[in-house]
Amino acid sequence: MRVLFAWEMGRNFGHITQILPVAEALARRGLKVDLALRNPAAMSQFGGSTDFRVVQAPYRSPGKPQPGEAPPPVLLYSDDLLHCGYNDASSLATLMSEWESLFEQLQPDVIVAQAAPTALLVSHGKKYRRFTLGRGYDIPPATSPQRPLRHWETGDPLELASREARILSTINAALQIRGREPLTTFSDFLKVEKTFLCALKETDHYPDRGRVPYYGSPATSDSGTELMWAPGAVQRIFAYIRPEKKVSIPVIQALLRLPANIDIIVAAPGVNDSVLKGLKRPGVRIISGPVRLGPLLPHCDLLISHASSGICNTALRAGIPLLMFPNHIEQLMQARAIARQGAGLGVAGGMSPDGVLQAIGRVLREPHFRNAARAIQEKYRDLDPDQVADRIAAEIIGTVVT
Repeated sequence: MRVLFAWEMGRNFGHITQILPVAEALARRGLKVDLALRNPAAMSQFGGSTDFRVVQAPYRSPGKPQPGEAPPPVLLYSDDLLHCGYNDASSLATLMSEWESLFEQLQPDVIVAQAAPTALLVSHGKKYRRFTLGRGYDIPPATSPQRPLRHWETGDPLELASREARILSTINAALQIRGREPLTTFSDFLKVEKTFLCALKETDHYPDRGRVPYYGSPATSDSGTELMWAPGAVQRIFAYIRPEKKVSIPVIQALLRLPANIDIIVAAPGVNDSVLKGLKRPGVRIISGPVRLGPLLPHCDLLISHASSGICNTALRAGIPLLMFPNHIEQLMQARAIARQGAGLGVAGGMSPDGVLQAIGRVLREPHFRNAARAIQEKYRDLDPDQVADRIAAEIIGTVVT
């Protein structure tokens, strides 16, 4: 039996950290495993198995908006696909053809899609056994009509219906070009044998998904610079900040203004040394790369991030409250999910150092944030990350052989 893991959309390494543990668990059980990755070179960052055949996944990059042009708001999951080849039937048909050629080359029996909608579209109605793997956002409920992403707003039903009808028309035109049968609804091709939600119920981007199993995040390698908290610190803050984001400088400036007896570690992968000039003081360490979390989490009082799902799930499993500065709709949905639990505070829009300081003070000062995070930690105390991948692998095999 040959299994193909497919990753098509998104740039961050978090996609690979979801795929690798399950791929390795399947390989240990004797299955042949191939990886079709949007960024195959990223495998060099991980010390996993070298037995996998790794190939380039077909994909389309979102085009850059023209100067002064504001991209339209993403209201539905299908809106995200418009920027990745689904805005034109001819282009989508070409992308589908590339996936079809890849399937013909690799001859998989099983497809596990991780943010790979076109792999699902091309395999829909074919002989393959299909599964999806993700943390929430990229596994939307396969409902018709689609659930709005901004579920906390009162959207215009006619606008949402119009958007869904347009992309369905484009998909069906591409299917016709490829000699395939049309879809009845947009969500038809998203329906699979089984969905593996590698998240906690409390961190699901969609609050009304219904009764579905949540598997929790599988264990991943904890790589990067190894640091320890300074002895004698009264509080300890870890921040994971993308230096290219506008909020990064106000966040770092705010951290520099905190009292010296608060120990602060900032992971800012790729930060330029010129940016760091003048942004230093004793008690603040800024690392231009990943930092090992294992030694830091047990005594961390606050974790600051952009609300990426991986680090949010990790923080809550450790009972750490979050301060989140989301950059896009997926992170905004994640921040709102955690804020609903009372385990963190999400702040969207432009921020000054003063505003960041106020937000930091609030999460550190108000005990309900820490109490809510610890309640989630206690709820999942018996959930072993080392067993998640094995459980998923066993269920894939069990589903396929029955």
